Amino acid sequence: MVYTFAAGRQLIFYVKVGGRTRLVQFGERNNFGGSQFLTQDENIANAIRQTSMFKRGVIMEATVKPKEENITPKHSLTPNPSPKGEGSIKTELGGARYEVRKEPAKNVLEVDNFTQAKEALSKKLGIDKKNMKTPAQLSKIAKENGIAIKYTER
Repeated sequence: MVYTFAAGRQLIFYVKVGGRTRLVQFGERNNFGGSQFLTQDENIANAIRQTSMFKRGVIMEATVKPKEENITPKHSLTPNPSPKGEGSIKTELGGARYEVRKEPAKNVLEVDNFTQAKEALSKKLGIDKKNMKTPAQLSKIAKENGIAIKYTER
């Protein structure tokens, strides 16, 4: 895993890792005014997290964690109630058998903006638009009715 740290300026400092002093040198500032430091060493990443600059918010962690699928060993699974095997995918990884369970599809409303979301939710639930004046009210009503709103980017 690659650990990524970002700062608003170029930083150079030392950290102690396993009794040794290591130099941490952030790169030059990019077009957005930020500077980054990348490492694959978990011990260096932990040492950076212990510094006062990290604790004060001068350094922020921007590490992207790899997506973990819901994979469980086959021997700990409950029987699949679906006779056709819908709802799960069986696979073999490295000689071991695993079953990846699919999450049930949520009721998702895909819209471009707040106005479209308000219109669609009003039609779908038969609710007056006056009750959805703010995005907070809209999301509250959608959540109460089990609907997730996904705003698409253009």
